[in-house]
Amino acid sequence: MMFERQKTGSVVCPSCGKLVGVREKECPYCGRAQPGMFGLTKMFRDMGFDFSFSDMILWACGIVYLLSLMRDPSALFQGGIMRWLAPTDASYDLFGMTGVRQVLVQGRWWTLLSAGWLHGGLIHIGFNLYALRFLGPITAKLFGQGRFLIIYTVASAAGFALSVGVGWVFLSVFRGGGCLVAILANTLGPGAVSGSLGASAGLTGLVGALLYYGRRGGSRALGQQAKTWIISILVFGILFPGVDNWAHLGGILGGYLMARVLDPLKPERTDHVIFGLICFAVSLGAVAFSVIRGLMFAP
Repeated sequence: MMFERQKTGSVVCPSCGKLVGVREKECPYCGRAQPGMFGLTKMFRDMGFDFSFSDMILWACGIVYLLSLMRDPSALFQGGIMRWLAPTDASYDLFGMTGVRQVLVQGRWWTLLSAGWLHGGLIHIGFNLYALRFLGPITAKLFGQGRFLIIYTVASAAGFALSVGVGWVFLSVFRGGGCLVAILANTLGPGAVSGSLGASAGLTGLVGALLYYGRRGGSRALGQQAKTWIISILVFGILFPGVDNWAHLGGILGGYLMARVLDPLKPERTDHVIFGLICFAVSLGAVAFSVIRGLMFAP
């Protein structure tokens, strides 16, 4: 029967990937509490998740992207190829794009959470979801599914918070002056002055977490690979206009710090999974809140 709760047999432990009894209170291999997730493994697999929370993020990004397009399809084929199938600015604002105006002028702080679910066109979302399909399973395997969700959502919010902070400093303090500030603005961008969105802040957080894992776990190869990815991300951001490098830097820092707090060499606990799902729900709920609030107070 579809979506039936499994009560007997074995399941794959989400933390270490080994077979354990569905009723085991603790994984005998890695120590994870309730590795059978109370018999819900089969239900998740029937839904197509197979315990992959990165797939949940992927589907959520896709759904939010389609909804933002449907809200106002008037500009779908306007602009260059990078803006092909891009939502309008009004749609971005409704669904929760973040920036100096949204957070510090309008007080819409929840956009720091909602912006990570929005994308600026087909190429933008395609590139990010491709990266998620690659980085998500690696991070989840090393940290566990729950800690993966925590790292992703916290790093995303941290990235946008840094970008908004830099944007505010640029606008209110240093605009038009200072050689160093001019160099930083021309090289890395002025932050979220005109708005920011995208899953890349959370994705760079995963790279930051992998960098910490390489250091904590003694994996020199993984650490070097993470450093290579970080350099590539920054070079790409410098060469191509419109990339929010500050959100990327904030994401890397947020992911690294969260990985340090969560300590990947310790077994994942059930409360990690619960808190990860809460982070996911609150972050995605910020999109719904932004839309409902925007429609209620629309002129």
